[in-house]
Amino acid sequence: MTRMIPYGKMSKREKKAYNEKRRVVWGFSPVTRKKGNAKAYSRKKARKWEDGIPLTALFLIVYPAENVFRPAVKDHPA
Repeated sequence: MTRMIPYGKMSKREKKAYNEKRRVVWGFSPVTRKKGNAKAYSRKKARKWEDGIPLTALFLIVYPAENVFRPAVKDHPA
């Protein structure tokens, strides 16, 4: 049976071996996570609308092929 030596009196090599034996590798981050403040301004959130719109869709909105809101008038006598 081995005698118990206080941690403070162990040599550097013994402390290193003791610490490596007790160390555990986690499969996930053990740090508790906190949900961000929904009311706080977020630059990342503000830029998301730019990332979601493809450039071609923006082009079609600005230059539509035909005017959808006002249908073409056929044979106007003016």
